[in-house]
Amino acid sequence: MKTSEPLVSIVLPAYGVEALLPKCLDSLCKQTFGNLEIIVVDDGSPDKSGEVADAWAQTDRRITVIHQKNGGCANARNNGLNASHGDYVIFIDPDDYVSHDAINVLVGAAVSGDFQLVLCNHDDVWEDGSRPTQQLYKGVDFSEYSNTGFKLHFPDLLNNSYVCEPWNKLIRRDLLQKSGAYFPEDMFASDDMFFCFNVFACVERTKAIPNVLYHYLHRSESLTHKFKTTIFDNRLSGYDRVRKIVASWAPEHLGLLDDLLVADLVDPICALYARSGLSSQKKREVGASLVSDPRIKLAAKEITPQNSITRISALALRSGSPMVLWLYAVLVSAAKTSKYILHR
Repeated sequence: MKTSEPLVSIVLPAYGVEALLPKCLDSLCKQTFGNLEIIVVDDGSPDKSGEVADAWAQTDRRITVIHQKNGGCANARNNGLNASHGDYVIFIDPDDYVSHDAINVLVGAAVSGDFQLVLCNHDDVWEDGSRPTQQLYKGVDFSEYSNTGFKLHFPDLLNNSYVCEPWNKLIRRDLLQKSGAYFPEDMFASDDMFFCFNVFACVERTKAIPNVLYHYLHRSESLTHKFKTTIFDNRLSGYDRVRKIVASWAPEHLGLLDDLLVADLVDPICALYARSGLSSQKKREVGASLVSDPRIKLAAKEITPQNSITRISALALRSGSPMVLWLYAVLVSAAKTSKYILHR
């Protein structure tokens, strides 16, 4: 290990990942970059995730395990961040894994131009093997030394899925301190986006690289696949808070934020009609509330669509008709069943 290397803190919130955590930790412990602290936050997991983390900590002194009562992913990330000491921080989801040179490549990019934020590409892996691993994005490659310059690249970052998640971003600590970025613990959805946009509003020196360094696992039992009627209001409330950041930081990109909202409503709308288990009457009621919600109507009207999916989705939401929304959901679900991959 070179003492001149900056320290990188890796924060992992762990809940219900007993079977998947070893692969993630293995990918981190085998990094070609050595100066790491790996902070696993056992968020009151009902399985043996905490025990698995403890066992790994016995074999690698760079691993620290925090055991806490269940407080949710945002709370676990915040506590892991507060416990970290690194010059740089990256958040990793414990059911995913990274390439063995990921941290080395990210840090090398960061120090090459004194960058505060480095973003990388990722691919998608399906746990059940229903689809092959696919790199769905062409990758983005740029260096910027001002926030104004960074904003010019924002549409390309959004279109290539570099924007909303914290796990493809190496962030320098002084940027975190300047931005005051944190994960809101009262948000069921969009807390990732709130964190990231606070960082975006403050960053001056940014580098994006096309390298696929992060491998995102799609799990059927993931929290993102479980339908709850509260998902819509939580997601909309989250976007309300992010909208305030964007309106102050980059009002010219509010239409792109509307695109994100519409795209993020596609899966829960399909779930509402396909696998929610609700009665037909309840589905009609929820559908009617969606197409009449003023926040959704505004987003569907002001959207700057990045592809045909969000364009069609906006038309369905703008129709004001629960029947049109139902038909749209049926058609999208059928397309997904046929293994057409729909991405914003």
